Amino acid sequence: LLEKWLPRADLLAAHLTPIDYQPPIVTPRTVETAVTRLQALQREAQGYGVQFVYLIPPTLNTADATARIAGKARAAGVPVLLPYQPGEMAAANFADGLHLNHGGANEFTSRLGVALRQLLDGAAAH
Repeated sequence: LLEKWLPRADLLAAHLTPIDYQPPIVTPRTVETAVTRLQALQREAQGYGVQFVYLIPPTLNTADATARIAGKARAAGVPVLLPYQPGEMAAANFADGLHLNHGGANEFTSRLGVALRQLLDGAAAH
């Protein structure tokens, strides 16, 4: 959609997103706050009769705290999909260090499909 609205947006995006992005410093308190908010989202979704699932996109940053948040969220009963560990997906799959390019999107979608099927099969078994 962006390409139709702004042709060659991919060239512009490389100049807008820092390639060496560093996430904020994460403390035990911020992890706890994140999990509390994820639980609130889960309750809100349940109020509408839908299941909330926390999906974590790939990142190049191996120090990203989302894996820690994912572990605590799972322990708190929030379903989490983490198809790629931080830093696991190859840099060649990113258009600008943050957003996936076409090849990265295909790889992510394939792995996400497997993870989603496992989640759904597990939910059906309960």
